[in-house]
Amino acid sequence: MSTKHRAGRPDLPRGSDLADAERGLAGQQARSQHAQQGYELLAARFAEATDLQDLGVRYVRFATGHPAHFQVMFRPELLRTDAPELRAARRRTRTQLREAVGALGGDEEASGAGVMAAWAVAHGFASLLLTHNLDETLAGRDPEAVFRSLAQVMFQRSGPGA
Repeated sequence: MSTKHRAGRPDLPRGSDLADAERGLAGQQARSQHAQQGYELLAARFAEATDLQDLGVRYVRFATGHPAHFQVMFRPELLRTDAPELRAARRRTRTQLREAVGALGGDEEASGAGVMAAWAVAHGFASLLLTHNLDETLAGRDPEAVFRSLAQVMFQRSGPGA
């Protein structure tokens, strides 16, 4: 868009510049609605989870079943992150994850680290799965079963009070 001044006035944007800007805003709004829908679908699956491990399996299953939602949900530069409906949907899934981690016990600092670890493990596994970077490693094994085993090893309680 031109910003040159003539006689103290900025040039008006050309029609194509306005159309591009409008398409950009419309696209951002559409992607934000798609992400919101993704968070709502994910929250519905999380609501059925029996524990943190099951919640992780449901995350991986959601990612593979809804790859377009999954991919746009985590691209804030493509979204209107200030949209109230999107923020509320995202908050619901984060609360569900915090509650599942909290059920393991521990103090607030440990729970915060647990939330980051659980999300990183499930998101990383799902992302690697979607991009076929685990094809050789999985060697035909069921990805959900592999994730379940991985989560069990990583999040099993050990030591005093476990």
